[in-house]
Amino acid sequence: MSTTLDPGVVKVWCRIDGDEFDAVLPMMLADAVAQAGHLVAGRADYYASGPMPASVQMWCCAQIAHWLETPSASVSPSGNNPQRNLFLDGLLDPYRLYGDERAQ
Repeated sequence: MSTTLDPGVVKVWCRIDGDEFDAVLPMMLADAVAQAGHLVAGRADYYASGPMPASVQMWCCAQIAHWLETPSASVSPSGNNPQRNLFLDGLLDPYRLYGDERAQ
């Protein structure tokens, strides 16, 4: 398991050849990692320094690809978190913590 998700991996995964998204990619990556942590463990910082399984990395890359492909999804109606592609949430299921597990 990798500890962090490299922006270069995201660029390859999203098939970004140039540098046109270099300014926004770190922000999108940080938001995707925070959303994954919130969905898995209820804490946005869950994957900030801990190991990140491959399927969670794939979820982050796929969310970023979704936001790049659908710019209207990259901003929520309330202006807070970007809208996620709910179809991809199954990638997080094996790592979700429920009930008392979240407190650990």
